[in-house]
Amino acid sequence: MKERDILIWLNGLAGINNRYMEKLDSEIEDITSLWHMDRAEVEAIEGIGKTLKRSMASCRDIESYREMLENTKKQGIDILTIRDVGYPKSLREIPDAPRVLYIKGELKPEDELAISVVGPRKASQYGLWAAETLARELSVRGITVVSGMALGVDAAAHMAALDSGGRTVAVLGTGVDVVYPSKNRHLYERIIQNGAVISEFPPGTKGLPYRFPQRNRIVSGLSVGTIIVEAGEKSGTLTTAQHCLDQGREVFAVPGNINSVYSKGTNSLIQDGAKLVMDIDDILSEVKDLEGLSLGVRAEEMESLSSLEKRVLGVMVEPMGAELISIALGEPLPDVMGILTVLEIKGKVKRWKGGVFCRVKIIS
Repeated sequence: MKERDILIWLNGLAGINNRYMEKLDSEIEDITSLWHMDRAEVEAIEGIGKTLKRSMASCRDIESYREMLENTKKQGIDILTIRDVGYPKSLREIPDAPRVLYIKGELKPEDELAISVVGPRKASQYGLWAAETLARELSVRGITVVSGMALGVDAAAHMAALDSGGRTVAVLGTGVDVVYPSKNRHLYERIIQNGAVISEFPPGTKGLPYRFPQRNRIVSGLSVGTIIVEAGEKSGTLTTAQHCLDQGREVFAVPGNINSVYSKGTNSLIQDGAKLVMDIDDILSEVKDLEGLSLGVRAEEMESLSSLEKRVLGVMVEPMGAELISIALGEPLPDVMGILTVLEIKGKVKRWKGGVFCRVKIIS
């Protein structure tokens, strides 16, 4: 058994939690020795619970472990440990990083450039609009959107990212094979195809109330900053903001009506120093990792474009339909449609649902 195997084994035992996992991983000189300890040696370990000790002493069948790995693989679930090269760098940096991650879909290197968008399950129409708008603006700039796949703001952010052709990562408070809430099944499948669904909990783990606040540290840990779209005065969403502060990450908050119960938490965050978000530029200008991110093409690439292609890109300061571009330029609609198709092939614009086009991000 290698070190990564021991971490995976421990993570599936009854009585384990992240605090115990961190303690064992940091204090046991050779963590592989745990597999070979007799019951007395396990009992002598201080600072972990009795249930975990019983599990460690009795659950050591190598064939059962291998069968678990095989079943996990058959379900299309990948396992990453903190020992693995592919483990997210940004997550590795937080104080209480999960030792094991289960993944459906694919985490890519570009997902290191991520912003979390979070808020309540019961959101106002304003909150849903803000989540969709900000997630869309992030996505068209190549920034991965991270959230928790809950109803309300989370689902709105994920959907907007996907509809914009971007990537999104959902962090679950269940096993990655458990769709919660069940009405998000279609969203879950879409995220797997265009991003990743991840969890620190083993497959089959059901959703219990304490697990959702626990996963919030991963939501913020995967991101260079987190946008709190809406939050009541005592909203659970505020735990994500606290995790951001603990991790040294940026906290952004969308201001709201001072009379709205949905905005008391976010307005308080702004009072306490969170960055007020009026538009996407408030985020791009605040985070060093996002400096130089814009919508457009590099100067040297402009030289390869035709005059009309340059004019089309020049007028697209925001997502626009072909008819509006045609009117703005005074050019025939068929000509504009042809140019947009060419620019899409060249990777300079993206086509959204409803015939809307947006310029593709560059990173200077």
